[in-house]
Amino acid sequence: MIARAASRMSAMTVGFVLLVCGCGRTPLDVPIEEEECTVETATLQVPSTVSWFDTGIDVVAGQRLRMITTGSVRYGPKPEQVTDADGGHYSGKKFFSAAVLPNTMVCSLTGKIGGTTEIGTGTLLPEGLPSNGAGFVGAFYDEIVPEGGRLFLGFNDQKNAFGDNIGAFTVTIMFFC
Repeated sequence: MIARAASRMSAMTVGFVLLVCGCGRTPLDVPIEEEECTVETATLQVPSTVSWFDTGIDVVAGQRLRMITTGSVRYGPKPEQVTDADGGHYSGKKFFSAAVLPNTMVCSLTGKIGGTTEIGTGTLLPEGLPSNGAGFVGAFYDEIVPEGGRLFLGFNDQKNAFGDNIGAFTVTIMFFC
């Protein structure tokens, strides 16, 4: 996407969006082609107490989706069972076979398109960071969605372990055409 935009920079007026997410990752200067693209933004709270949360937002196939997530949640009674959207178990374990998404970073923010709030429905978002599994959104996400439909975000906890979770992530979602 950046290479494509860069190749057209000499012919177009280009604006820059500087995102600083405070999530330990490098800020990103991404060219936005003003003549072709409108940015829409929504901010919402995604609870850690459910596997999937209906955002009420529909996305279009081929649309660029960027999310910046802040906050932390508690996923158990121990003081060390607190995580940000990038997830990971306090013990160092990255994946749990009993998780909603067993091949995706445990205790992280995840996403899917379509389906319902039920586990096993919809299509997982493309992996936001390598080696974290399909559906991984984490603290910063910037990908093209392959299909359209309702956007669901969730917390990748063990399937029957949501009862002791406390808190929500604040997610700012930006849509680019």
